[in-house]
Amino acid sequence: MMAACLAACGQGKAESDPLLYRVSDGQGCTVYLLGTIHMGRPDFYPLGTAAEAAYQAAEVLAVEADLLSQSAADAARYSAALMYSPGDECRRHLSPETYQLGLQRLGRSEGLLNRMRPAAWYSLAETAVFAELGCSQEWGVDSVLLHRAHDEGKLVEELEGGDAQIGILLSIPDEVMDGEIRRLLSDPDQARADMENALRAWQAGDADALLAAALPSSDTPAYRLYTEAVYARRNALFAQRVTEYLAKGRTALVAVGAAHLLGQDGLAQRLADAGYRVERLPNGQET
Repeated sequence: MMAACLAACGQGKAESDPLLYRVSDGQGCTVYLLGTIHMGRPDFYPLGTAAEAAYQAAEVLAVEADLLSQSAADAARYSAALMYSPGDECRRHLSPETYQLGLQRLGRSEGLLNRMRPAAWYSLAETAVFAELGCSQEWGVDSVLLHRAHDEGKLVEELEGGDAQIGILLSIPDEVMDGEIRRLLSDPDQARADMENALRAWQAGDADALLAAALPSSDTPAYRLYTEAVYARRNALFAQRVTEYLAKGRTALVAVGAAHLLGQDGLAQRLADAGYRVERLPNGQET
């Protein structure tokens, strides 16, 4: 089923129009940048004719991490990394208000929650909001693309990999995690509304609304560290990988979270500043 989703799922429904850019070097080499969302639902598909054409044109699908190739040992290692070692517990890293909200609303025992790092609390809270909106990782754009590529034998390459992503999660300051967990749990109705607005912005390819949704909720030193770790450093890495594809003449579809494409530190601007031609491709435009 997944193998045909990009082109066929949701026949008769309005197509999504996610952010899609064509990057070219003036010598005939092309890379496509697709802004993804990691949790999705069936009505997001099809992604549209421009995204389908980019997928077909690409010899390689480049993703942040290939979740389908992770082994059971990988999954166990990642899960263990999100737990505290004996002698430490989450109550020491979260404010009393956020800790109590988690006990009330995360649906886990206090003993288990205390063993989990704030990043795991955030994942539980965010996944619950997505689930209430009918979204799951199975229908995230990354997952749908990966299933299709693996089924069809298209080459898949990782831009960073699971170990790097876990390291990034664990580098986020407790202050930031505390604020983001509290934002999701303190007002569930508002959290759902904010998430739904972000989903609609993604479907419409609304760059301004997506950038606003991705902006940190604070400008403290901790949040600046968060922005540097989650966006700036990774965007620099992703941009370097794009330039490598172009230098080698390899046509790639680089599928990363939509926020990575946007803003002064985003991939589109970084590559434009480096002298490449970067064009937004609306749905229906030839690639």
